[in-house]
Amino acid sequence: MPKLLQINVCSNILSIGKISEDIAKVAKRYGWECYISYARMHRDSISEEYKIGTLFDVYEHYFEHCFFDREGLASKLSTKKLVSYIKKVNPDVIQLHDIHDHYLNYPILFEFLASTDKPVVWVQHDCWAFTGGVCIMIC
Repeated sequence: MPKLLQINVCSNILSIGKISEDIAKVAKRYGWECYISYARMHRDSISEEYKIGTLFDVYEHYFEHCFFDREGLASKLSTKKLVSYIKKVNPDVIQLHDIHDHYLNYPILFEFLASTDKPVVWVQHDCWAFTGGVCIMIC
């Protein structure tokens, strides 16, 4: 059975969380196992859930962002644990949703994604990835 692992700031809540939930519903109809890794804000999901880091990790990352301009460079331990979880699940497809908001270390995550032979789909829900960190919604 093929496996889909999604990474998102939330799970089954708010617009992006509901989008990832709907993707999982369709994938399950086609026989896929579904996993969601999220940082905070969630409702029960049909996917197997993995919480990335703790609330303390988020606040620590936010502190580093505000005072040292290190958005995406903190959260090393929680991102390494996420990478271990991804290796354990061994998904056939990895889908990224909203990966900003003080919970992931981008160098660690992207080095891992570049080293794996798994296809990665990155859904651009906003303009953050190509505006230098400005979160402007695409309407």
